[in-house]
Amino acid sequence: MWYYSRDGKEKQGPISDAAVAVYYRRRQIDRTTQMWSPKQKKWLPLEQTSIYKKIRKGRTSQHFVDLQYNTRFLRAFLTSLLICVFATIYYRYNNILEYINFIDNGGVMDKVDMMIKSTENALTQKLISAVLLILFVFSAYFLFKWVKCSVSNAKLFVKRFSFPPNFSALSFIIPFLNIFIPHKILSETFRSTLKSLKMRVKVRYILLLLTWQIYWSISFFMLVIAQFILPTTGQTDLFMPLFVIRIFFNITYAITIILTLMLITILYNLQRKRLALYK
Repeated sequence: MWYYSRDGKEKQGPISDAAVAVYYRRRQIDRTTQMWSPKQKKWLPLEQTSIYKKIRKGRTSQHFVDLQYNTRFLRAFLTSLLICVFATIYYRYNNILEYINFIDNGGVMDKVDMMIKSTENALTQKLISAVLLILFVFSAYFLFKWVKCSVSNAKLFVKRFSFPPNFSALSFIIPFLNIFIPHKILSETFRSTLKSLKMRVKVRYILLLLTWQIYWSISFFMLVIAQFILPTTGQTDLFMPLFVIRIFFNITYAITIILTLMLITILYNLQRKRLALYK
C-alpha cells in the first residue's frame, strides 16, 4: 500500500500498486510526487521508489505491444494487397495477349467485343475488384491505427510534436488532405525518433520519404482517374489503350505499396529500438 502527498504536507491514501500506476497515467501524480509505504524508511519522490520502474516498464511494454500489433497486421494486409495488384497486372497482360492473338489469327472485330464482355472475363474482373476493395479497406484501417500509434510514440520520445495522433491518422485516409500532410507527419516522426536515439537523419531516409511522397500522390490521382474518368465498358476500339493504362496504373500502385512497406519497416525498427531504451 502507498501514501502520497502533492504538497509535502497533506497525506493521501492508502492506494494499491495498481492505483499508483493509474494515477500516474492520468497525471494525478508525477515522478516528483512524494510517496511512502511501510517498506520505506522515509518519504521519497515517486521516481526513487521501487514501484516507479514497474510503472515505466508497463507503460513501455504497452507502447511496444501496440506498435508490434499494428505493424504486423498492416504489413500483412499491404503484402496481400501487393500480391493481388500483381495478380491484376498478370490477368490484364494475358488479356492483351489474347486480344493480339485473336486479331493476328484473323478474328473478326465484331467478335472481339464478345470476347471482352465474355462471362468468364466479367466474373474474373468482379472477383478481382471485390478482393482488392476488401484488402484496401483493411489496409486503410490498420494504416490509421499504425500512424496513430507511431505518432503517439514520437510524442512520447520528444514531447513536442506538431500533429496530434488522431489528426495524423485521419490525414492518411481523407481524400485530398492525404496528398500533402502525410509526408510532413512521417518526416517529423522520423526526425523525432532519430533525435531521441541521438542519430542523424540519413540521406537515404530523406530520399525514401521524397520518393514515397511522389508515388503516394500520383497513386491517389490515378485511383480517382481509374474510378471516375476512365471508361469501364469493354469498347472494342478502346480495349488496348485502356488495358495498357490500367496496367501502368497498377504498376504505380505496386511501387507505392512497396515503398510504404519499406517506410513502415524502417520506422518500426527505429521505434522498437527507442522503446527498448525508454526509461
